[in-house]
Amino acid sequence: LLALNLVAGLGLAVPLSAVMASLEGSAHPRGQWFVVLVGVYFVEGIAIGFGMTIPVFSVALAFVWGVVLWVRLAGAVDRRAVLRATALFSLYSSLPAVSFLAVPVAVALGGGSIVTVEAGVAFGIPELPGLLSPLSTILGFYLATEGGALLLKAVITTGEVSVLMHIHGRREG
Repeated sequence: LLALNLVAGLGLAVPLSAVMASLEGSAHPRGQWFVVLVGVYFVEGIAIGFGMTIPVFSVALAFVWGVVLWVRLAGAVDRRAVLRATALFSLYSSLPAVSFLAVPVAVALGGGSIVTVEAGVAFGIPELPGLLSPLSTILGFYLATEGGALLLKAVITTGEVSVLMHIHGRREG
């Protein structure tokens, strides 16, 4: 899991830093964005640890990242490009949470069941009744928590930047 996060955090920060720097022109070089992105990845990793692999703190950070991006990219002219970059940023910041999808893969490769409620309960996942029982499986639990975090973070961060740009644009006009 550590190696996966090192490769993802450092490897994907390179192209994303180029995207972010292109929005600001020469105001902030790629190197600054690279350092910021690696820092964001580190903070997201700490947030996942604090939530004991449940991405509640990571989702809360989406509100922080929205404001930070809006402040940092407020001078960018192309609003669509800012929203695209914000969406990419939110996906990047979700990678520490999404990396925990390696857990069901590791369990399955080890010969364990990832699709039975009994295996999920034995793994420590609470047994949920009725229609929610698929969430009691190892696969269902990790898909719901980590996939849900990915979607929530994308909606929150991108939506917040969009709303702030709209409000700021109305004040100028």
